[in-house]
Amino acid sequence: MDYRDNMEIDLIDLALYLLRKWKVLVVCMIIGAVLGGGFGYMRSGVTVSKETGEPVTNSVSEVEALKAKLTDQSAEMVELSASQYLEGMENYRDAVEHGKESIALNVNAYEAVKLTNRYAIDDKSANTDIAFVINEADTASTSVNDAALQSYVLGDVSNIISAYKGELLTTETIQEIKDILDEDISDASVREMISVTREGNAILAVSVYGESEDQVRAIMDVLDKSVDKATQSISAIYDYEIKSASSNVSVGADDYLLGLQNNNASRISTIRSGIATLSSAMTADEKAYFTALIDENSAGLDEDSEGAEDSDPVETVVVRTISKKYVALGLIGGLFLAAFLYAVLYVLSGKLHTSDDLRSAFGLSVIGEVKGDASEFGLMSQGAAIGASKLSSDSVYIMGASDDDISVKVRNTMRKEMTEDHHVKSVKAGSSAVNDAVSMQELSDSDAVVLVEMVGKSRFEDIAREVELCKKFGVKILGAVVVR
Repeated sequence: MDYRDNMEIDLIDLALYLLRKWKVLVVCMIIGAVLGGGFGYMRSGVTVSKETGEPVTNSVSEVEALKAKLTDQSAEMVELSASQYLEGMENYRDAVEHGKESIALNVNAYEAVKLTNRYAIDDKSANTDIAFVINEADTASTSVNDAALQSYVLGDVSNIISAYKGELLTTETIQEIKDILDEDISDASVREMISVTREGNAILAVSVYGESEDQVRAIMDVLDKSVDKATQSISAIYDYEIKSASSNVSVGADDYLLGLQNNNASRISTIRSGIATLSSAMTADEKAYFTALIDENSAGLDEDSEGAEDSDPVETVVVRTISKKYVALGLIGGLFLAAFLYAVLYVLSGKLHTSDDLRSAFGLSVIGEVKGDASEFGLMSQGAAIGASKLSSDSVYIMGASDDDISVKVRNTMRKEMTEDHHVKSVKAGSSAVNDAVSMQELSDSDAVVLVEMVGKSRFEDIAREVELCKKFGVKILGAVVVR
């Protein structure tokens, strides 16, 4: 059986071996702490505003990294979808905000207060004889009379009413209405409260919707003045007369308000559905890039675009700090790496570590241990001599796998002391029989052998060959002396 199969690692001896390297371990710990601290220092860089010291988010690198995972065509598709999403979200936000501020959209359309003023328009451009033509028409001229009637019914009335629609709600008029309402609402919200339509053939109907009768009457007063101003400019273009025909207030369901409210709700729902489906067919990488683009530009949804363009660029500076965590990790890492390398060297060195290695790997008995160049070997020499006597060995050869000065001194001292013992007739000491032909001859001529092995010097391979030679020559092994 190979001696390697019986090798065991003495953990206590390994620990003592590592402790003897404490200076190197400390240096490695310091180097590791410095490297770890430096790495943590560089990694801790945070971009902050030079003026306020607040962190400034910069996700360009993240966005670019996600884009790099996609093909050019895929990236362009995601970017287009992200642009549509942002535009849709802005429209959605506007629609929701408008729905909150608009009076017309928040009034109960089934109990709406409505004030309508009607104005009759007399179009002078129509044929003055048309009434006679209509009354005297016979069957043969019906088509001609119908054409003449259509001309009379239409005339310039449609154009006149369209002109009033454009002239009534001027900037000044809308501002006056805002002052009456005393609310911060948009021009569009004001326009939604007012309806200008044509009723019958030649009736201009101006309607105001509101939350109370007082409110709609106050607004109508402003619109009456606006009608008078508009008439002055429109009458310079068309030949007509306009007169107030009627005015009435009603409370109840109103199709105009219902239509406005339904249209706004439908618009919000359509926008929401549209933006929700933009990323539904994307892959995981495409969705990640899509989300990063949205996050990068989402701040723009909460800021005024003109204000963002006019704002000065933020001056930034990179701030770094030393991280105790990385210093500690570097310190531990340096210690672990150095200890691990020494442990590997210990295991792979192939040299004798403890006396137990001789017992476990080769089955040798250990006569004793010698520390350094101690000069007293009486007990060990006596034990070896008695062992030789018990085995009826007249000649003993002392050798070892290491020929260092200390091992040679120990072998010579033991030879001298054993020679003085009358139990053994011949005691010789020499080099290892593995590497010296003379020593091999002396080993073969001996009856027994004592092995003197040096910790950290004697190689397991040489010891194994020594044991093998002893078996081959029939030389009995009395035991081993371990030198530290």
